[in-house]
Amino acid sequence: MDESERRSIRVWLRQTMKDKGMSANEWATKAGTSPTNITRFLNSDTKYIPSSRTISKLSKVVGTQPGYFQSAQGDTIPVKDASGAVVDMIIDPKMGKVEAYQLGSWTGYGAGGIRSFSTVVVATDQKVKDGDVVAVEEEEHGILIGQAMGKFIVFKPSDWEFDKPPLEIKNTKLIGKVVQSITKFNQNKQD
Repeated sequence: MDESERRSIRVWLRQTMKDKGMSANEWATKAGTSPTNITRFLNSDTKYIPSSRTISKLSKVVGTQPGYFQSAQGDTIPVKDASGAVVDMIIDPKMGKVEAYQLGSWTGYGAGGIRSFSTVVVATDQKVKDGDVVAVEEEEHGILIGQAMGKFIVFKPSDWEFDKPPLEIKNTKLIGKVVQSITKFNQNKQD
């Protein structure tokens, strides 16, 4: 196993514990393995690495797996759904501080080209300007995508049933500027 693969596992372990609010002991117990399988790997520079069986058990508990495809191109980013649960992992294209979200059936920006169940990469450290496509967290629909227009966020739905009036930016939970949208055309979403 090369260093980039070891690093992928290490990033996945740390990020998952942070995202799930779990200790190594709690995670390992739920997975039916020893906590030392996690802590020994995270806390030492030895050649030890968790076995594929251990990683499989840990993955089953959290619903994600390490991004073995990761290389020097960047770190993995957990993809979250509206509830904050990690549903996938993508490679960070080195766009600054970013987060990734999986959209639901209502995107708010279908006419703008962002489709249902797409994954969006959102820059959380960039100042939002007029015309930027942005992500907001909204109580009824979860994560929505709109366009910043003056003091408002305007939605461009592709479905006439989605009738969301513009929202004042100051009254929204603005996540940040959308810098990338990823559509999985072969994804069958069942809700």
